[in-house]
Amino acid sequence: MSLIHSRVIVPFAVILVCVLFWFRPGGIEGPRPDPVQQQGKGFDHSLWTQVLSRIVQPDGSIDYAALRTDSGDFDRYLGMLRGTSPGSAPHRFRSSDDRLAYYLNAYNAFVVAAIRDHCPIKNVQEEYLGGASSGGFLF
Repeated sequence: MSLIHSRVIVPFAVILVCVLFWFRPGGIEGPRPDPVQQQGKGFDHSLWTQVLSRIVQPDGSIDYAALRTDSGDFDRYLGMLRGTSPGSAPHRFRSSDDRLAYYLNAYNAFVVAAIRDHCPIKNVQEEYLGGASSGGFLF
């Protein structure tokens, strides 16, 4: 029973967070890439890996200026996330690990996109809470 419970709760929680993030007050500004359909089977995250290898610095920080300068691959990956999901193409996400990888990578990519679009910022939450210093999300 707990395995079924975790299979349902984790993806639901991730989806809920992504939806609330996407439809927060003020919406998402910046480019909305067109949906990109996946070829073959499964969902290929290699483009996200390439983007991360290019923008993540040795100290773990992210070079958002480089991402803003050349964001073609990143926008294509966001389009892939928009065009194919476990909801729209469940045959591509047969295992719970495949679905979890999709949702975690999607969340991280959307956060990086939001920071890129509002860069430079000191605090991600401050941008979305309108200067509130609460330290948590307000729902």
